[in-house]
Amino acid sequence: MIYKHNKNGGVKKTEREILLYIQNYTKNDLFDVLMPGISFLSDLGWIWILSAAILMLSEKYRKYGFALSLGLFFCFVIGNITLKPLFARVRPYDVYEDFVIMIESLRDFSFPSGHTYIAFCGAMVLLAANRKIGYAAFTLAVLTAFSRLYLLVHYPSDVIAGAVLGILIGYLAVRCIELLQKSFAEKSKTLP
Repeated sequence: MIYKHNKNGGVKKTEREILLYIQNYTKNDLFDVLMPGISFLSDLGWIWILSAAILMLSEKYRKYGFALSLGLFFCFVIGNITLKPLFARVRPYDVYEDFVIMIESLRDFSFPSGHTYIAFCGAMVLLAANRKIGYAAFTLAVLTAFSRLYLLVHYPSDVIAGAVLGILIGYLAVRCIELLQKSFAEKSKTLP
């Protein structure tokens, strides 16, 4: 199906063109099954919460479990509580009347993409824990970002901002835990 444009002054034409390109040239039966599934993995952050719990069970990776938990908390506060209501960007499927979404419509705003910032935060922490697992997690994060475009729930700038935000939060969360760990280690040396 070839989609036509609806006018929307709040969205740049380039972003509409990218969504239209994805719908017109990448949409297929396989992706119609895969993309909702990939997107589901980050629903409510469950796969990343589970990852944090698994990391915490291992003494070797425990600090990364705490870092991922902290990162997810930061994502929620910065993304969901602060940025989404601040920008209050309407989702693409609410703008394009002829777009048919394959998942349940969402109640929150579009910018930035929550699924994307959670996935990239998780990938960044996992990369710090283990490169091979981190690369796999980054692959999942990129697929998650694409799925949000494919499913018409975000604009390209939503997922780009989400990716940048997630990487920064993931990095900061790891650094915070490392600094706390170092501080506790130094304090324990000074105790009698």
